Amino acid sequence: MGLSFGRSVKLGPLRVSASTWGIGASAGVKGARVSVGPRGTYVTLGRGGFRYQTKLKGATPAPRRMPEFRSTPPKLEQGMIQTASALELAEASPHAVLEDIQKRVHRFNWFKLYATVTTILSVPFLAAPPAFLFVAFLFGVPGFFIYRWNRDRRTARLYYDIDNYALIERLALCNAIGETLSRTASLWHIYFSKETTDKKRNAGAGALVGRTPTSSHPGSLPGIELNIEPWSITVGPQQLLFLPDRLIVHENGQFAAVAYGELTAEFSPIQFIETEKIPTDSRKVGVTWRYVNKSGGPDRRFNNNRQLPILEYGRLTLTTQAGMTIILQSSREDATRKAQELLSMLRDLDRQGYVRPEPTAPQQYAPSLPASPSDEPPGLFQDSDLILRSAATLLKFIAAADRRISDEEISRAAALLARLSSDPVEVVELIAHFKSLPASDADARSALLILSQGAPSLLPQLLEGATSIASADGRITPKEQERLSLLTGWAESVTQVSA
Repeated sequence: MGLSFGRSVKLGPLRVSASTWGIGASAGVKGARVSVGPRGTYVTLGRGGFRYQTKLKGATPAPRRMPEFRSTPPKLEQGMIQTASALELAEASPHAVLEDIQKRVHRFNWFKLYATVTTILSVPFLAAPPAFLFVAFLFGVPGFFIYRWNRDRRTARLYYDIDNYALIERLALCNAIGETLSRTASLWHIYFSKETTDKKRNAGAGALVGRTPTSSHPGSLPGIELNIEPWSITVGPQQLLFLPDRLIVHENGQFAAVAYGELTAEFSPIQFIETEKIPTDSRKVGVTWRYVNKSGGPDRRFNNNRQLPILEYGRLTLTTQAGMTIILQSSREDATRKAQELLSMLRDLDRQGYVRPEPTAPQQYAPSLPASPSDEPPGLFQDSDLILRSAATLLKFIAAADRRISDEEISRAAALLARLSSDPVEVVELIAHFKSLPASDADARSALLILSQGAPSLLPQLLEGATSIASADGRITPKEQERLSLLTGWAESVTQVSA
């Protein structure tokens, strides 16, 4: 493990810092700051929990206008679902941050050129292993520095203020959307839908659909580095990234931002005739035949006329006035409904002119909590799965403090979760994946916010259980004590806010 050192001193408006990287200084006012250090000169702009950082050069080039683009859609088969491209969405919602991301991603990849050239030059030395190893070392050392330099210039860094409770509330909603859709056995992107009148040869279905399997998973998009862990979904050629303040759409190197206030999410339950593997979490509502007669029975004129199940699925449709149309189909109807409710909450926050306060005094900020349990959207934070997973995240936050998780810590976490839940299967599943649960500061705060809104009575038990896990190895390490103090302070702040 490498050693690190850091110390900073404030001298009026100037802050001087020293670390193992070198000596640096920064100055500025609230919302804008200039930093000078061994890595270069950076300008940081921030407001309301969002922070944007860019590196200054010797001369600022003139802004480059995006080329005009006119697209003539090809003659697609009737029924194809057309959605606006990322370029068209970007033109409808320009943003300075997107321009910087776009510029960085499209910068020339010098490392790729270097790797190609050095590989070609190394081929003649393959016959002589000692010489090849020497050449590989000769090219590898500068290649490492070229790779880091190239990655730095091609990466946009976006920072969110995780001390801002308003932003944490939005982050919790975004993470809940991604996590809810990830917990379905099957998730598809619908790219084709067409009504049909030939029900005899289509198992009695009234519409034909084309779909591709996809998944919801944590992680950012290429070219974007964040200090939070967002969720993303691939839909055809596009990728969706759920950020607290906007939805990012990526397609073939093009990026666009969609405000949640402009996004309409619609849910609809459907009955689907499944011809592939039946998802383990779907509900069967009936059966039909591959070829049916007028009465609904099997058509005897066809050989191998097999029986097909009719399953209950959920469909989520995302649309904007700019032309985006994305349809997701889930094997669990309740998961799709819950995702729609969460997206509607984000949309309402934007449309109501939701103002994010400065994080200088978080105890004075009251987040948008329901006035009473009866005012909550049905099924939003009443989901026992989400509550239990949030509790497991807080326990993992403490257990992973010293970067190792013992069997005793897992055993105590399992015992506590078993007392909190009446579903032993869910507890077993969480414990089986306990070590892979997210455990960053932002994840812990998001989980704490969900618990404070959905099950505040569990917080004292969780704090007591967290202390028990920290002392599972016979003593509480300084890092564990630090995280326990953080967790206690966050819980007290949330309690004061809710009060």
